[in-house]
Amino acid sequence: MGEAKGRLKAGQKANRKGRSAPRVKFVQLHSWMLESEAYRTLCPGARALYVELAYRFNGRNNGKVYLSCREAAQRLHSSKDSASRWFRELEASGFIRMRQRGSFDWKSHQATEWILTEHEYAGEPATKDFMRG
Repeated sequence: MGEAKGRLKAGQKANRKGRSAPRVKFVQLHSWMLESEAYRTLCPGARALYVELAYRFNGRNNGKVYLSCREAAQRLHSSKDSASRWFRELEASGFIRMRQRGSFDWKSHQATEWILTEHEYAGEPATKDFMRG
């Protein structure tokens, strides 16, 4: 059992057989962000959409957080128009920035790539544009 523990990564726990236990995925929302004026003025739909985007962020993929309006509408049980409006609200408030616009045609179904301004991107520190409002 000690041998198996030597192969575990930092912060990882072993199950009862000494194998690495699966990591639990979670979304972290900092209190300083939740208390910001920009967050407090978001509509509930935009808040829920931000949680969906944050769920797709894994700590290394900022700028490649994919979510289309159609999929957001499906995940949030809303219309595509509502999801589109919530994306615009998050963008206008400074929570997200579009890196590359997606497209939907018969050849490709490319979702838009989003940058979460709460996190660093391309080696640059987080801009936290929503705090400047």
